[in-house]
Amino acid sequence: MRPDPTTDLLELMPWSSNKFTEAIRRLQCSSNIQALCRQYLPEMSPTELSSKAAKIKTAEEFQNAFIAPAISTMLRKTSDGFTVSGLESVRPSHPRLFLCNHRDIILDPMLFAYALEQKGLRTPKICLGDNLLNLPVIVDLIKINKGITVKRNLKMHELHRWLLALSTLIRQNIEGGVDSIWIAHKEGRAKDGDDRTHPGILKMLCLTDSDDWMDSLKALHITPVAISYEWDPCDILKAMELAATSSEGIYSKKPNEDVHSMITSLTANKGRIHIAIGSELSDDRYNVYRHCTRVEGMRAIACEIDNELHRLFRLWPSYFIAYDALSNSSQMSAYYTKEDKERFLQRLEQAIALCPRHNQDIVRELVLRAYAQSVVNAKSHHSETQLPFAIQHS
Repeated sequence: MRPDPTTDLLELMPWSSNKFTEAIRRLQCSSNIQALCRQYLPEMSPTELSSKAAKIKTAEEFQNAFIAPAISTMLRKTSDGFTVSGLESVRPSHPRLFLCNHRDIILDPMLFAYALEQKGLRTPKICLGDNLLNLPVIVDLIKINKGITVKRNLKMHELHRWLLALSTLIRQNIEGGVDSIWIAHKEGRAKDGDDRTHPGILKMLCLTDSDDWMDSLKALHITPVAISYEWDPCDILKAMELAATSSEGIYSKKPNEDVHSMITSLTANKGRIHIAIGSELSDDRYNVYRHCTRVEGMRAIACEIDNELHRLFRLWPSYFIAYDALSNSSQMSAYYTKEDKERFLQRLEQAIALCPRHNQDIVRELVLRAYAQSVVNAKSHHSETQLPFAIQHS
């Protein structure tokens, strides 16, 4: 029997109608959610929480009543400031595809939606891999927050089916004027700190329009977004995964490892955080590749997106400190203070001390390389005296 496209779309879509209401009720009864509320919504009594939840009818109401206050508390407890640039280019009546670098499983989309919500802008639908949906409470929490499921780890014929459904859903939202969409520019986080757009993402976006790949991409109003954390909350976990992959050739995630990463993201110190929203890719950027083949053109557009992401990325002192530490130099010392360096290295050594002793040296190097890679990327587009968004000290 041939799959029903409508049924496929419904399976990927966020909860709505009866499913939304039922999910709200389940979350109210969840001990995990109750614990999160005590931690991140301490000013609300259980009675007030129940009263507010009973009145929730839409994702936007849920985000405004619970998610935004919880994120505000989380940022106050675990960050040294959250800033956003480029919001003036976001128009409510102009849905678009926000294509974002990917550093954290849950924080990247959550903070982006929060930034829009705080400015009174409609939040986007969020594309998240189904590897995160292994606990019912997480399924409900993501699906009532406008989460779109991205199917992964499938056989080829099944993968094409679900990628086609995803492509259709994204295009229906944007071209139909329904919602903007947030999606990571590649599958999986940039564990090595190297933000590179996978052309396969662009190929997926064009599956529903095989005639002209360029016009198909233009219709989605692709807008690059760069998020940068002064201290990546999962830097050690990422490095340990890379170390295991390097020594054993493969890495198998433990049960609920992604859940552990999400909890770490929420609770660990992140330093300063910045989100930079770029400009929509212009016709000029596309037209340069008008005569390329489909494959060549998509690779070129992926590079254009990367150039913009590297231009937008906020280089915090930690990135320059790591760059100098690897080369045992002070080449970038204009971009950090002695206090910056001491604080970053102390934090790093305290975290590494918790790793198995035989792995500590390689983990340390991998963490430093991940931070330094962003400086390497920026230097490939700018002179050292014109590094963008650097926090320079006199």
